[in-house]
Amino acid sequence: MEDLIEKVDIVEYISQYVNLTLKGQEYVGLSPFTNEKTPSFFVHPVKKLWYCFSCGEGGNVIQFAKKYHKVSYEQAVKMICSWAHLLLTNEEPILKIIRHYKKKEKEEELAIRAELNPNIMEQYKDITIQSWINEGIPREILKKYNVRYDDKACRIVFPVWDIEGKIINIKGRAAHPKWKEFGMAKYIYYYPLGKNDIFWGYHWHIDDILKKNEIILVEGEKSVMKLEANGVNNAVAIATSHLSKPQTQILMRLHVDVVVALDKDKNPTKDKNLVNLARYNNCYIMVDNNNLLGEKDSPIDKGINIFNIMYNERRKI
Repeated sequence: MEDLIEKVDIVEYISQYVNLTLKGQEYVGLSPFTNEKTPSFFVHPVKKLWYCFSCGEGGNVIQFAKKYHKVSYEQAVKMICSWAHLLLTNEEPILKIIRHYKKKEKEEELAIRAELNPNIMEQYKDITIQSWINEGIPREILKKYNVRYDDKACRIVFPVWDIEGKIINIKGRAAHPKWKEFGMAKYIYYYPLGKNDIFWGYHWHIDDILKKNEIILVEGEKSVMKLEANGVNNAVAIATSHLSKPQTQILMRLHVDVVVALDKDKNPTKDKNLVNLARYNNCYIMVDNNNLLGEKDSPIDKGINIFNIMYNERRKI
């Protein structure tokens, strides 16, 4: 049988379940896995991959079918073959496909977790990111986190570390003022992400997290930097609106209090992994009861005083 992933049109298949719009070289739509209001689900027709920034997962068409339909690998393969009218005369081809892609996934995961060169950021321009300074992130913190500028891609870039402090990826934020009109994704990873077990800022803040017996989970990396600028050194970014299973397992092992401080337009109470985590850890959510934030603001975006008000009113799950 020909390569299943190459033969199936991933855009056509996913379009059955997601309303996709072409932007540049990618298709974008609302995540089918979360209740987001701003589209962060991307499908790349050439690479034949999808990625959901909302839940922090991605992969090929088989992985989409498996996650969307909540079925086994074998069932996902059969569903795709049936949809694509691919003839399967017996079970042997199915088993070969499953073995092939499970092995391929394992190889990709091992490759993804490979440590990048510690000096990899030196290829990008070390210039002042004035727009971020204007948002309340001091120059010294931008230097600490090695925030730079990729002039070829017109993106602000910074390293992504694993919990041990090894650089495993680079994340880029669109910097062109007309990035939406040009169909650019707001955020991209420069390398395949694999499983999402990332807490951005973790290795910088683990001592304070343990000292305070508390970890604050924010959505974006800029929020971590803004909080640090205001003396809050126990925050990390999950880079999505929902905890992944690997992230949840790390928090269970860490066994500290968890304070969830996502952007206002997100509802963490619908996060099944967070609800499950609350059985083992003390978990709290910060809610804008007094309507102090803009619709898409992070709790720190309006300053430390607003953040402290919301923190003091945090509610236990």
